[in-house]
Amino acid sequence: MEEQIKHGTVLTPGHNVDKIDIGAGLKELKACGYDEPETKEVIRYALQRWIRGEEDAAERMAIDKSFHGISFTCWRRVLAAARAAAEYPRPKEKKVKHIPSKSLLIDTGVTLEEIARFKKLDAKGVAGMNNEEVSEWAQLGTRMPRNWDTIVTG
Repeated sequence: MEEQIKHGTVLTPGHNVDKIDIGAGLKELKACGYDEPETKEVIRYALQRWIRGEEDAAERMAIDKSFHGISFTCWRRVLAAARAAAEYPRPKEKKVKHIPSKSLLIDTGVTLEEIARFKKLDAKGVAGMNNEEVSEWAQLGTRMPRNWDTIVTG
């Protein structure tokens, strides 16, 4: 996020203003039981104001029941979820590649060459295959182990 200036002060997320993940905050809002689109927009804007350093105004807006606000407790839950998600994002899950055991290959009756061929056909996509390839892909697919895409073939 780029730096902003407020009253002559440079605002730097994570330094003098909080990092906020608006999507995570809105997920928490839904978990609190607020589904109304008007409430969602009020909270989205309140989180945007929080990002800009307007914490007091954001909080007053978020809990103003006369204009689609939410309870103070839910606001703090939303804010905590938004801050935590921005500050500590979840790492992307990686598929772990593995070398299959002989017993897996014997149990399934599939060779590494067949797995490699299936991977190649699957990467091509059905739209890019001719009829023979589609048939071969379908036949191989019925025999592939569940984790065929993580098996190292080369």
